[in-house]
Amino acid sequence: MILGAGGTGAAPGNFVDDARKGLALAIGDAEARSPATLKLLRWRSGNITEVVLTLRTPGTYSATDPYNCPKVRTDP
Repeated sequence: MILGAGGTGAAPGNFVDDARKGLALAIGDAEARSPATLKLLRWRSGNITEVVLTLRTPGTYSATDPYNCPKVRTDP
């Protein structure tokens, strides 16, 4: 079970509101950094551990989003 997430490089804390929104915000924060690391706080078999995932680094949204924005590129 995922208890919390963080994408800013800091240790993740427990979700305090809607977990779906918290996870989405953490993914967005992680994708804006290089390297894009997402830290998850998980509960498994009675133990709470931190898991680090490395994501693709698409960057942040541009001021002209969705036009000329590398994060929302649709071409292969």
